[in-house]
Amino acid sequence: ANVPPGFLPAQVQNIVLLVTQSLGGTSGNVAVGTIGLSYHPQVIGGAYSQAALSTLPGLPLPTAVQGGTGTINLTQTSQRDFSFTYSLPASSDYVQVAMFLNGPQNLNSALTMAMTIPNGNVVAVQFLDTNGVMAQFNLVGTGTKQNYTMALNNPANVPPGFLNNQVQNIILLLTPNLAGSSGSVTVETKGLAYYPLITGSLYNATALTDVLTLSSTNSGSSGAITVTSTTDHTFAFNYTLPHAGSFVQAIMNANGQNLNTNVVMALTVPSGQKAAIDFPDNGGKVARFLLIGTGAEQNYSMAVNNPENYPLGFQPNQVQAAIVLVTPAYGGSSGAINVENKAP
Repeated sequence: ANVPPGFLPAQVQNIVLLVTQSLGGTSGNVAVGTIGLSYHPQVIGGAYSQAALSTLPGLPLPTAVQGGTGTINLTQTSQRDFSFTYSLPASSDYVQVAMFLNGPQNLNSALTMAMTIPNGNVVAVQFLDTNGVMAQFNLVGTGTKQNYTMALNNPANVPPGFLNNQVQNIILLLTPNLAGSSGSVTVETKGLAYYPLITGSLYNATALTDVLTLSSTNSGSSGAITVTSTTDHTFAFNYTLPHAGSFVQAIMNANGQNLNTNVVMALTVPSGQKAAIDFPDNGGKVARFLLIGTGAEQNYSMAVNNPENYPLGFQPNQVQAAIVLVTPAYGGSSGAINVENKAP
């Protein structure tokens, strides 16, 4: 008696509250109470304080994602700071900055980040748990740097079933409805993974700092590495990387050496490509530097002695190896790399 013929109560797609003059008069107020609504709290920023910022667990690496015709250009300058510009010309466009937490993490607290968001624009911060349930906070910009605190430990701010002690991912989301057609955002937090980009300088054999020799190679996911020459302080290799997950490594044992210094190596890296140099310590922490190739032999200086360049707890005086790592994202599908260290 309450629904028209053919209405499918088991297949309802939308609920609409309708008010017309004949139903509700010329004006009035309506209060609605229910259970199970989606709710994205609006977060108003407070005064900037670096001391109040939260340390993110899992060493997440900010990674830019774009959809539709949206574009994003992300620059990271430290373990705390990154910024990005964005363009969203179409209504369905979006851009994201994904920060994977490298496994489930306990965020059962209030998390504070600092951002500079264009005045009147909004950045959505999404937290995804291990089951894919998402809590979202909408940060309202003022054009100045402010602290934004997101209370994940308040049940009113998260959907039913959200596991704030098993968060796997943090995503910054911008759409035209939230952030307009273009703009720029700066972010400051603590605990980010950071891989400094190193530009080479003119080759100078006398500036090379450490006696390191090739000890072994490694590869995975159909990656292939062939050593083409080696001496007591130089080596060269060719690589092929047919799949997105492929990688090759050339490993130079350091055996717990103290590399708490500015390490200088000479490399020839294909023009426009990169090679990563990983320095793992005795405890498994890794400092990584990304060397930008020109196709010519150049000196690359890596400040292993600068705490801004390595993760918290890394021990630069107990380095186990120096590893040349190449993936398709760094070095393309194939190429050749030459490495020279200080002669014995």
